[in-house]
Amino acid sequence: MIWLASYPKSGNTWLRIFLSHLTEKEWDPDDLNSLPIKNAASRDLFDRVTGIEASDLTHAQIDLLRPRVFEQIAEGPERPRFLKTHDAWTSNAAGEPILSTITPAVYLVRNPFDVAVSFAHHQGIAVESVIQSMQDPDSTLCGQQTLLPAMLPTRLLTWEGHVRSWLDVTVIPVRVVRYEDMQSRPLETFSEIVHFCGLDFGPALIDAALKASSFRRLQELESQTGFRERLPEAASFFRKGIVGSWRGTLTDSQVQRLIAAHGAVMRRLGYLDASDNLLC
Repeated sequence: MIWLASYPKSGNTWLRIFLSHLTEKEWDPDDLNSLPIKNAASRDLFDRVTGIEASDLTHAQIDLLRPRVFEQIAEGPERPRFLKTHDAWTSNAAGEPILSTITPAVYLVRNPFDVAVSFAHHQGIAVESVIQSMQDPDSTLCGQQTLLPAMLPTRLLTWEGHVRSWLDVTVIPVRVVRYEDMQSRPLETFSEIVHFCGLDFGPALIDAALKASSFRRLQELESQTGFRERLPEAASFFRKGIVGSWRGTLTDSQVQRLIAAHGAVMRRLGYLDASDNLLC
């Protein structure tokens, strides 16, 4: 089993669809809602594996049990090939990593300028609100106390904190992949992911899976069948998927604030040079 990890709106769904085309023979590729690679934060998954309803537990109690859930899944007879996660790599009150330490990971990262714009459209909120959230060390998906979302609370931290948490993991192998490379060098980049995952597929099959999961194709499928992962506030899930969509949307002030908050990691990942000039 392999983690497919990322901050939201960094290419995780694209990768899940691509890998499903390669590995899931019983999947109906014309129905996005049957996508077989599931979210590790699924409340239903937690309830089913533990035999306990997460709604009866506090967030801290859930975090104490989540490592056991993933260990059981990874070692079980019906273990999935992949699990998606938006969790930062964090620990629970017992000092254990919340995610399984017996499972390697592919970690997708995207320029935070584009993340801010894409995440704002996904949530149907102002870009300014997303920028503030990306600077909040307590940022959490599905962390509401009064609602019962389908997903368990997922700690994001700041954008920089999320990325650092995965880049600095030493207890499992982590393959870091930039969204921009997935776009500019798709065959090479996706082939590297396939190799890291231990899958034996040649260039022809990888290229076919890339064509079947092209952004235009995904937009067509969403318009035909819908996509349950689209939030009600969003006009569509597969909006643009391009590099540089932030241009013309972010103000100079917002760009400078993102650099001030996340510049160290952006330089580490090759998004900025030493003078904070944008490289891609």
